[in-house]
Amino acid sequence: MNNNRKRAIILGVLYIIATVSAIIGLLLYDPILNGPDYLMNGSEHANQVILGAVFELILV
Repeated sequence: MNNNRKRAIILGVLYIIATVSAIIGLLLYDPILNGPDYLMNGSEHANQVILGAVFELILV
C-alpha cells in the first residue's frame, strides 16, 4: 500500500468522524437551544451541554 492511499484512508476516516460528531453535537444542542426557555433548559441539562461541547471539539 503506497503512502498516498494510506493518507487518503486516514483522511477519509477523520472526515467521517468529524461528520458524525457534528451530527451528534447538533442533536444534543438542538432541544436546548430551540426551546422557549433555553437558559433554564441549559442549566438543567448541564451534562448534555458539556457532552455536546465535547463533540463540537472533536469536530474541530
